[in-house]
Formats: sequence, structure tokens, C-alpha cells
Amino acid sequence: MAAADVPRHAVREVGHVSRRANAQVLIRYIHLDGFVDPGPGVALMIIFKKGWSMGTIYPASATIVLVVILAAGSAAAEGSADAKVLTRWDGTWRHHTVVKPAAWSPVSGEIPGATTGEWILGGQYHQISGRTGTTETREIQRFELRSGQYQKWAFDSTGGQSFWVGTWDETSETMTWKYMDFGLGMEGKIVNRFTGADRYETTLVLKDSQGNVLLNIRSKHTRFAGGPE
Repeated sequence: MAAADVPRHAVREVGHVSRRANAQVLIRYIHLDGFVDPGPGVALMIIFKKGWSMGTIYPASATIVLVVILAAGSAAAEGSADAKVLTRWDGTWRHHTVVKPAAWSPVSGEIPGATTGEWILGGQYHQISGRTGTTETREIQRFELRSGQYQKWAFDSTGGQSFWVGTWDETSETMTWKYMDFGLGMEGKIVNRFTGADRYETTLVLKDSQGNVLLNIRSKHTRFAGGPE
């Protein structure tokens, strides 16, 4: 089915239509059943055998086939110059986190924790796994070639999840992550600033649509094992 054959209202519902050498029509995954956008490196090929329904991308009158397509070469591998920035988080770190009073944390507190950073999946993605207090955390990061941006998927053992897009500033040795909202009415920023070869500081601020601070977190990280070679 050619892109021109896709109904215009359907294109508006499910996202961007594009072409690839190995597929006729790709619909970019934007937001589906509460899951975070997996980024422009992942798309869904949708083959329609019958008519469309305006109310949902699962039309009651349509038989559809969904195929996840991973765009080849979309992530910069471990050894590339841009991806190598993520190697700064390699090794095992201890951190001390200060949670300041905010809407989601009315009482301030201080929490110790530890993380380990390493390349996974053949050097295509960088993972930071750890624990803060009693909460287990995991972050998956990469440099996405087509957008020229860093991407971060964050998960924790309470069921929390979020997606961030980052920009690296070499002069200040600072990574700034912007929270991707997906219509929830929130904005957020994480700033990681390296203050030495084995030290960095993090600030995280999350606000609602009225500008009220939901989370305000500060932490200091010190590497005590491993690290870039």
C-alpha cells in the first residue's frame, strides 16, 4: 500500500508516514496505551486490509498487522565520538541525594545510593542500573544519529517511567536532559555537570503546567570503581 493510499485522517491520528527501502509505509510510534515513545529509531508498519475507524488506531472494522521495525544504524555505537560521551558514566558510583520540599515530596530528605554504568547490546546502548534508598532504578541511554540528540529511557521499581532528550556541552562538561511530556502537562529538566574525572552533580526539577514544582532533587556522585579506560 502506497503512502498516498493511507486516509488523511488516519495519518493525523497515528503520526508521521514515511518510506523505507524495506517497507512501503511506516507509521512512527508516538504514544500508545500509556507507554513512553521509544524514539525515532522504532516504527510500526501498519498493513490495513479493510476500512479505518476514526475513534482508534485499532479499527473495529479493520484487520491490521503490526510489525516493529528497528531502523538500522539509528544508534551511534560505543566507539563513536558522540556516543563516547556516555562512557563518562561507566563504572560504579556512590551518590548522596537531597530531596527538597515540593508537591510530590512535601518533606525534605537525604538518601544514599549507588549506580553502575556499562555498555550493553553490543555497544549500541548505555545502561545505568542502581538503587536509591529502597528503589531500584534503570536508565537506558544512546546517541541517536538521525536527530543528533541523546536519548534516555528511565524506569524504576515503583513502576515509574519517563523519556528524556539530551544535549551535551563539551565546554562545561554538562549534559542537559529535557523531559518529553506526551500530553501529561508537565515539564522537566535534568542537568548532569561533571566537576572532575570521577565526580558529577545532578539537579532534577519537574513542574506542572501551572509552574508548580513537583520534584526538586539534588545529588552528588563519586566513582569508586571502573570507569573509562
